[in-house]
Amino acid sequence: MSISGFNRIRTVFVTRTKRYLTHLWPIQTPPATKFIILCQPRTGSTLLHTYLNSHPAIYSYGEVLRRNHEKGKETRIPSEVYKSHPPMIKAVGLKVFYSYLDKPEYRSAVFEIAKDPAIKVIHLNRRNALDEFISLQKATLSGTWSQTRKTQPATQQQYTLDPADFLHFLKLRTFLKRRTRYIFQDQDFHEISYEDLLTDREKTLLEVQRFLGVKPKKLFSLLVRQGDPSHTDITNYEVLREVYDDFLKANE
Repeated sequence: MSISGFNRIRTVFVTRTKRYLTHLWPIQTPPATKFIILCQPRTGSTLLHTYLNSHPAIYSYGEVLRRNHEKGKETRIPSEVYKSHPPMIKAVGLKVFYSYLDKPEYRSAVFEIAKDPAIKVIHLNRRNALDEFISLQKATLSGTWSQTRKTQPATQQQYTLDPADFLHFLKLRTFLKRRTRYIFQDQDFHEISYEDLLTDREKTLLEVQRFLGVKPKKLFSLLVRQGDPSHTDITNYEVLREVYDDFLKANE
């Protein structure tokens, strides 16, 4: 069996075992650490979520707020997420997107989290906002938000993105980041970037594990990288690059 195949089986086993133990283990205790992954879409939150869930002592519920809303169910943060778990699970958390503050179905849960200073915040950012915008647009247009297996299309799809939409995205992104940082100002923050997850994965994940108070382990993700990192599939990439450069200069 290949190393990648072994890691796939190990990761699936760890994730499923935690799920079963949470429902069936006779002794349940409050988690030592409560956390959220605070971020924008397309900043690597699913990648980080899957890495954390490959650790036997971390249980990330991911986008539980969205999933429950789609089922017509309200999420009660203390009783559903930060409830008691088997004692081997030390850190429990979920994803919170900046935009949740503008959505009535999520707002009360977000403010409930913000009122608890014991909840730690992993603030996940993507330093390159142009890459973030392109990734968001392509995921929206294709309907594919994550993959566990690499697929190669017969022909590369080409995209032409609206520079005005990008400028609006940049302005909104800046506002949402500042507002969210203010809302969670009483929480203990740990800052990481999507780029660090790619280029310095082991060090970045080691720091996250220490922040969550768990014994560090080698973590794995079943996800594969999507898209064209060189952006040859964006017909007006240079135009978007100029918009981004001008925005950065104006906001220095």
